[in-house]
Amino acid sequence: MAEVKLDPRAFNMAGDAMTFDQYMKLLYAGINKMPGDISLYLSLIVSYLNGEKVTSDNLKSVSKKTAVMTYKRKILTDFGETLGPLGIVKFQLFGAVTPRNIRIQYPTRQNEGMYDYMISFNGGKNWRKISAKAKTGKSNTVKPSDILKLLDGADIPQNLKTAKKFLEIIAENSTNEGSQKAMEFLQSKSIRNIPKTKFTKKVMCEVIFENITKDKTNPFSIQMNDLFWLAIENGELNFIKFGLNMGAIPVYERVNDGVDVIFEDGKKLRRVPNTEDIKPPVYFRGKGREAGEKRAEKPGFQT
Repeated sequence: MAEVKLDPRAFNMAGDAMTFDQYMKLLYAGINKMPGDISLYLSLIVSYLNGEKVTSDNLKSVSKKTAVMTYKRKILTDFGETLGPLGIVKFQLFGAVTPRNIRIQYPTRQNEGMYDYMISFNGGKNWRKISAKAKTGKSNTVKPSDILKLLDGADIPQNLKTAKKFLEIIAENSTNEGSQKAMEFLQSKSIRNIPKTKFTKKVMCEVIFENITKDKTNPFSIQMNDLFWLAIENGELNFIKFGLNMGAIPVYERVNDGVDVIFEDGKKLRRVPNTEDIKPPVYFRGKGREAGEKRAEKPGFQT
């Protein structure tokens, strides 16, 4: 079986802005061209979101088919992005909206300026930038340079300036030298749990960065988290996460709004307050570090 592509470009969605009706036609057309079990499962997901007679048992049964299991990760990532506008509308992630007023635009290049697509609820007068993420597993890291761009024009509080300078050092220096210079900077600031040892390897510096920013009691970790969400808010970027509850049932949530929204069988929306979703924790990691090797990539924020 030829590889099945599930990203928006495979559905011919990239380029000009489209209406919600145009988007839905492309969504159905793309699904109908796919092999049997994958096509069936994706069509059931769409039907479930549309309030049709699809139960969680139907979804779970088809999700266990071999072809579907093979593509489960791509369904979470690539198809989660393609399905995103429908999820936003059906889960009312920005409130109830009128489909005829919706406009959707996917860029021709993937992850253009940190966003995956834009959506308008007033016929294209105002747009929201959306970054699509999977609820499980590691998503792409967010580069320091992208966070700094989002902070352009923002009033940086005094208590976040150490974190901003740390990112600037990594962004402005070479891949091999940036982490070492950033480590020296943190050592000069007497950051808690930063060893005074001289580091000569990029990878070892990034191990320390990851450990410290995963410790949510560390003041520098708190700084980094607050700076990240300040950048996201200043850049008016919205993170939308897509997941499959119980491995099969579609769930969308808007990160940083403090509310989880889920469907119950019968398609009744249930909104659950979640204080942990207000500025949820991120950490700073080096790419390729788990393999114990250096890669020609800079570290970044893991959401």
